[in-house]
Amino acid sequence: MKEYLQEYVAKREQTKNYLEKLLRFLDNERMQKIENYSEIIEQIKQNISYLEQEEFRILVTGTYSAGKTTFLKALLNFEHLPESFGENTAALVYFRKADENHKNNLVTVELFDGTELTVTNLDDIKYFIEKPQDDSPNLDGIEKYGGEELIKKFKQKGVFNPADEVRAVKIWLDNKLLNNRVSIVDTPGIGSITERHEQITIDELQRSDAVIYLFNSRQAGSATDINFIKRIVNYVPDVNKIIFAMNKADEIEYDLNARESWQSIANSLREQLKSFLNKENLPPIFAMSAHWAWVAIRNSKEELEKINELLTKHDKNPIENFEELFRKSNFAEVVQNLEKVLTTITKEGQNISKLVNYESFINSVCSKVKDDISAKEKETNKTDDELKLDIDHYEEKIKDWKNREPRATESLFNERREQLIMELESQLGESGGDEGVIPELENIWRKLESYEDIENEEKYNKIITDLEI
Repeated sequence: MKEYLQEYVAKREQTKNYLEKLLRFLDNERMQKIENYSEIIEQIKQNISYLEQEEFRILVTGTYSAGKTTFLKALLNFEHLPESFGENTAALVYFRKADENHKNNLVTVELFDGTELTVTNLDDIKYFIEKPQDDSPNLDGIEKYGGEELIKKFKQKGVFNPADEVRAVKIWLDNKLLNNRVSIVDTPGIGSITERHEQITIDELQRSDAVIYLFNSRQAGSATDINFIKRIVNYVPDVNKIIFAMNKADEIEYDLNARESWQSIANSLREQLKSFLNKENLPPIFAMSAHWAWVAIRNSKEELEKINELLTKHDKNPIENFEELFRKSNFAEVVQNLEKVLTTITKEGQNISKLVNYESFINSVCSKVKDDISAKEKETNKTDDELKLDIDHYEEKIKDWKNREPRATESLFNERREQLIMELESQLGESGGDEGVIPELENIWRKLESYEDIENEEKYNKIITDLEI
């Protein structure tokens, strides 16, 4: 396995080198005269950036109030995500494996203007994730971590809104789920943020290796869920890369009218989705309670007492200990399925196959550039041929003028001279600023204008000489 990973790293670096060479070849004035490659240049730069960060991405998403924050806390054992995080998320959050360059619990914030901030107090993450409330403009975080110019900028605005300013929050954790270059990415979702963030979310969906989609058990299968999942499937057509989980199943336990088990409700939801998505091979939907799992992981006696009070109130048996609580949460089932997916996507062959898309992109760009250069050469050759025909035509006309009566020759020459000057003026206007063409045309133009006092014989010889230049 180690040898295989070394092979992957070498091939990834080779692909990155090809992209950098292609960028240098296209990003110059000479090539821009052939074609406007600005969009392709931006794509190349983006692909280089992606390659530098290439990893296995697990996207976590869901509609509002699906309990995404609690799920991520329990999944990664990270308690510092703000409570209103799930409903008011305004920035993408990347969870990556801590290493020698990124210590455990390191948090950095990347702004859209390229500024990168390091958050030293984990409780301050909220300033860079949450949408600001009317009475809380989120300026505290910038005042703590921003430079003088940055602070001045946002004080003038009167607000710091992560949806407008934060490209990503990055959190490094020492968690085994993040081994082997696995990254868990939390997104606010499609349609819930700015157009710029939505495009980033779509980019992440297209690059993701798997998606965890959370339902709220109290409204699972709503129109919002269905429409959201339809959009996800557009970008992740392989439904086996999607892990479906029905969260907040504990709330069913507190409902006196609930007669079905957690899993039976999840199974009914699966049948509903199969019909809406027209997908017979839809993976199972796991029913679980991230809240119960998080209480068990933290060993919170106070929270366990609250759970038991609710259970007793609804004529349900109380839970004796944290081990039983975690087991009944069914959270382990979701984690086991995620681990199974991670094993599949990180197996040999998956890594190098991820590079195929980059290679296809390089080949398509090279093919386009080759065609553009070939077309330009044909266009240039055609122009040269036409110019030669024009010169031959002018030479024949002048010979014809020379053989006429002097007065007729004088009149015809002057008339043709004016026409030629107008044509040259037109060519000058259409030259597009080509430094090689303009001086030559200007030279002929000025010489033609100076022929007023030259005898017919001299006019003929001079114009022939100039046209041959």
